[in-house]
Formats: sequence, C-alpha cells, structure tokens
Amino acid sequence: MINVFTVFGHLAADPEEREGNARTFAKGRLGVSQPKDKPTMWFDLVCFNQWAMRDLMRGGRGSGCVVTGQLEMREYQGKLYYSIVCSGVRVEGPDAHDVGATERPYSKAPSPGSGTADPEDDLSDIPF
Repeated sequence: MINVFTVFGHLAADPEEREGNARTFAKGRLGVSQPKDKPTMWFDLVCFNQWAMRDLMRGGRGSGCVVTGQLEMREYQGKLYYSIVCSGVRVEGPDAHDVGATERPYSKAPSPGSGTADPEDDLSDIPF
C-alpha cells in the first residue's frame, strides 16, 4: 500500500534544523484551514531528504507551503496527532527566505566536442 499525502497550508513558526543520532533533519509545523465550522488541522513536518529539508528551511512563519510525504497518525491522551515525513516541500510566495545555495542543480549544456550535434550546424542548408 502506498501512502502519499499532499497538503497546502501555512507554517506556524520558522522551521528548525536539528541534529539527530545519525543525521540532520528539519522540523516544522503546518496549519491547514478548513471551512468555518471545522477547526484548523495541524501537521508536524519532518524532513530527512536534503532537498526537502533545504526547501522547508526557506520558509518562515506564515509562509504558504505545499508539502508531499508520508502521513502518520498517532493518538495520545485521546487526541489524534498528524505528522508528515516529507519527500517534497515547496514554499510559496514572496515571504520565502533566501538561504543561499538552495537551488537544485540542473543538467548543464553539453560541452563542446562531447559528441552532441550543435543545432546551428544543421540550419545552413535552409533557404531563409
């Protein structure tokens, strides 16, 4: 059974980066508004993936955030708590913090002489 959950909400506070026993991870809390007659849903966020962690750290309190991951539910003292182990995070809007080199690397153009044909070479026989 596949458990993939995607939700949009707003960060309740600035996310935190923490050191665990074996690796670093990021934690945050996401609030999701519902219709007026229902309370706000709260999700604890945990990111172990380095890209999801860096993307989450770009957000701040009140930032709109789309989160994808595995949903986990637990009950404690009669209350139900939700947490998401994040596989992807996207911070929306101008309130996202720029924390430096967080952009994902894109594939570079092929280097000259790498065996890939240059598209300009094939255009020489076109009459216009």
